[in-house]
Amino acid sequence: MHELSLAISILEIVSQEVSDHFGGGASAGGRLDSVAVRIGKLSGVEPEALEFAWEVARERSPFPGARLEIDLVPVRARCSGCGEPFEIDAMICACPACGPAPFRVVEGREIEVSRIVWREREAEEVRKG
Repeated sequence: MHELSLAISILEIVSQEVSDHFGGGASAGGRLDSVAVRIGKLSGVEPEALEFAWEVARERSPFPGARLEIDLVPVRARCSGCGEPFEIDAMICACPACGPAPFRVVEGREIEVSRIVWREREAEEVRKG
């Protein structure tokens, strides 16, 4: 299951970002609320398997309460003939403007961390008081 190594890598990216921006990683005076990732439909990642792997990986991380939000990215292409952008459907793989023509996939292969929500401890204490 490569989704487990992906979940661990996401947590490592988050840890590095938190350390870079707040200093000290998980001990930076706050907590990780959520992480959003963009997963392309051609990436080879199964969203359900990634969610399960996230649950396992985060329990062994400095961020045991963090949520994972997955944004599925459809496959989009650009026609080499006319330049028209279009979304590729599982059944239709042709340019809507000029029909069957060579095309280039421009979106749908990505795996990227798109948002990290970090709650600073001081902000939490202000809300409680």
